[in-house]
Amino acid sequence: ALGWSAARAVDGTGDLAGPVRVAPDGRAMSNALLSVEVADDGTLRLETQDGVTVAGVGRIVDGGDFGDSYNHAPPSTDALVDAPASISVEADLRGPIRGRLAVTRRYAWPAGAVADGSARTTDTVATEVVMQVELRADEPFVRIGLAFDNRSDDHRVRFHASLPRAAERSHAEGQFAVVERGMAPEGGYREEPLATYPAHGWVDAGGLAVLLDHLAEYELTDEGRELAITVLRSTGLISRNDNPYRQDPAGPEIGIPNAQMRGPWRLAFALLPHARGWIEGGVTGAAERYRHPFLTSQGGAGGEATWPPPRAGDDALRVGGDQVSLSSLRRRDEGWLEARIVNLAPEVRRAVVAGEIDAARDASLRGEPGPSLPLEPDGSLVLRLGAAEIRTVQLRRRETALGRADVLDAAGPRRGV
Repeated sequence: ALGWSAARAVDGTGDLAGPVRVAPDGRAMSNALLSVEVADDGTLRLETQDGVTVAGVGRIVDGGDFGDSYNHAPPSTDALVDAPASISVEADLRGPIRGRLAVTRRYAWPAGAVADGSARTTDTVATEVVMQVELRADEPFVRIGLAFDNRSDDHRVRFHASLPRAAERSHAEGQFAVVERGMAPEGGYREEPLATYPAHGWVDAGGLAVLLDHLAEYELTDEGRELAITVLRSTGLISRNDNPYRQDPAGPEIGIPNAQMRGPWRLAFALLPHARGWIEGGVTGAAERYRHPFLTSQGGAGGEATWPPPRAGDDALRVGGDQVSLSSLRRRDEGWLEARIVNLAPEVRRAVVAGEIDAARDASLRGEPGPSLPLEPDGSLVLRLGAAEIRTVQLRRRETALGRADVLDAAGPRRGV
C-alpha cells in the first residue's frame, strides 16, 4: 500500500514477531528472514531463512582510471587496491527494531596517475571507508551505506559482491522495463567494449539483487561470480585524446570542474539474496519497499479530538499485482489523482488499484483525460497490462476518514499540518 494512516503515540510495551538480534561481539545480527555476519576481511556473509548463502559480499576495490567522461580505461599498468590495512567493527544499534554495524576499513590508495597514463603514482593517500550495515525487523534485505573522503585523482572505486551462484546474465530495471544483458559487450568503432551498464531501481544476477534509490552502474565480473557496483569515478577531462580504450577522441580535451570528485561522499543501497529468478525472488516488491521509506509527520489534533480519525488509513491508495510498479502519483485539477503504472514482467499481468475510488478514467502520458473506466463492485480498478505496458489513469476518491476535516483530505494529510 502507498498511502497514509494516523496514530497517537503512547507509552507502552510490545513484542515483535521477528526482532533484530545482534550478537554480543557486535559482528553479526539476524531477523526472522536474514542473517548477516562480518568476516575478518570486512566483507559480509548473508544467509536467508530458506538457505540461500553467500560470503565475500562488500569487497571495496580501488583501481586506476585514465579514461574520461565517456569511457573508463585503466592505466597501462594498473594497481588494484582491495586489501585494507586495518579493520574495525562496532555495533551502533542492537535491536529490536533495527540493528546496525559499522565496518571501518582503512586503505592506502594511490594519489593519482602518472602523466603518460602508464601507471598509478607510488605516493598514496590514507583513506577510511565506513560501511554501515543495517538490518530491520521483517525486512528480507540488508541496507548498506558507504561513506569516505576522496582525496585521490584518476581512479574508480567499486563495491564487489560475490553471488550465491555464478550468472551468465543480469537483469536490471531501466526506464519502464527490465533489461536482460549477457556478459559479452558490444564494441563500438575503434573502441574497447565495456561490460558496464546502467541500472535504475535494481539490478539482479545469480540470486543477489542490489536495490537502488538512484541511477547506478554495474558489471558482472570474475566470470559471472561477482557483481560490481560503481561507487565513484574520478576523471578530469571531457575527452582524453590518448584514452587507452579509444583510438579517436570523443570530444574536446577540456577539463571538467570538480570531476575528480574530491571530498566526502556517501552512497546507499540494499542487498537482497534470494532463490530462483528475479520474478520468483520478489525483487520488484522489495525494491519498491526499499525506495519508499516510511515517513512520519506530526499532526495538529488537540488532546480532546478523537484520534486516530474513524477508519484512518482505510482509504490508503493501494496498487497490487505481480511485477506491477507504480512509477508516479500526482495531484491533478478538480480533485483528480493521476497514477502511472507499469508492468515490468515479460508477460501479461493484472493490476488492481484500490482505495475508496469514486471514478476512474484513462489518461495519456501527457495527462490528457481519456474515457471513463469501469470499477469493480468493491470500488477497485482492475487493469490488464501487457508485457512492459505503461498505463496512466486518473482517479477521483471519496473523503471517508475525515474525523478531522481540517487535518485530512481525500489524498491524505493536508499540507502544512
